[in-house]
Amino acid sequence: MRHLANFLLLFTGIIFFSLSANGQDNWDPYIVVCGPTSFQPVDEKSIYIITIPLTNKALDVYGQSKESNAPIHQWDRHNGRSQQFRFEKTEDGYYFIRNVNSNLVLDIHGRSEEENAKVVQNNKNGGYSQQFELISTTPDSDTYLIRNRNSDKALGIYGGSRGNGTKIAQFSNYGMEKPQAFRLEKLSIRHRPLVKVSPRPIEPCGERWKTIASEREILQFKGSQMIRYGTDKRYVTKEVGAGTRCDNAAFGKDPAPGVRKKCSICEEHAPPPCTWKEIAAENQNMQFSGYKVIRYGANGKYVTKLVPAGSRCSNAVFGSDPARGTRKTCSICEEDAPFSCTWKEIADENQSLQLYGSQMVRYGANGRYVTKVVYDGERCSNATFGKDPAPGVRKKCSICEENDSWDW
Repeated sequence: MRHLANFLLLFTGIIFFSLSANGQDNWDPYIVVCGPTSFQPVDEKSIYIITIPLTNKALDVYGQSKESNAPIHQWDRHNGRSQQFRFEKTEDGYYFIRNVNSNLVLDIHGRSEEENAKVVQNNKNGGYSQQFELISTTPDSDTYLIRNRNSDKALGIYGGSRGNGTKIAQFSNYGMEKPQAFRLEKLSIRHRPLVKVSPRPIEPCGERWKTIASEREILQFKGSQMIRYGTDKRYVTKEVGAGTRCDNAAFGKDPAPGVRKKCSICEEHAPPPCTWKEIAAENQNMQFSGYKVIRYGANGKYVTKLVPAGSRCSNAVFGSDPARGTRKTCSICEEDAPFSCTWKEIADENQSLQLYGSQMVRYGANGRYVTKVVYDGERCSNATFGKDPAPGVRKKCSICEENDSWDW
């Protein structure tokens, strides 16, 4: 009995039992963890959609990319291949999470151990930054934390946003909170050699194609749609997801070399016309949640791009000057327009900010403010926000009241 009490292996932990000085057994166990101790719920032969109950969206690869370092974000669930994942178990109980569309695995960008480091896809290299543990959020729950082996941080929605395009990043565990809770939903198809499937037929559309984007602009619609890319006579068609760029890379070839191309959708699937609403003047920061498609320019000359909250309305962000010599603005489709914000004070100047992850914060006083996406624990100060918007005046930091309400 004494030999058993000195060393006993139980599951993945080691239980040591201390013996009292008088020789009586004193059962006082403690655990030294040697590997994942959580319940591992996946079938390696199945394909899963990783959903986020808080937002009713799914993990997705940006733009359905097959390239290394493409970011992982949340998007409306459409069950396309860019939202399909397989779990490959390691010998010591962790998992590589492989995207079906790209055949690349989830990874932490730059193998970072820092808070808010983004999740990307990369070629499998066996490193700890590509290995994840599944941890049940509660004993009777069907949701899980996905914790990275290298950083010991769990994946979550950046800033807790509910918007399409919000990136997935790693954060410290916040007591199994909802922005870090994921559900693994098994598809009915089994893991088997992929069979090439003919694309969705396009003949019923005839000539009823409607242009929705110029070359290099971002496509705006719900879910995934069959899109025609090229000119009226030379084009390719492909089913792509919302947020895809209208360019050669996304469609796999240049159907009309040397000619300006466009993207078109069958009229019956076309999104309603967009009414653009200005949200920022040139060189101002933009305020909204997650990622949005933004139009930048003036006087009928624009570029559109999918950008994150807090981006600057500038040539540098949008990659070109669409209207040289003219003061430009940034606009958002009205249905995606940010809510009218009621600002709530959360800190006085030089105090630390208490936020969930990162949020848009307004800093200043008396109608003179700057806004910036900042992180939990940063200071409400000129140094954090890069300037003094109201010299000689005591300033405060505020957040939008909606950002302070999680509806939990």
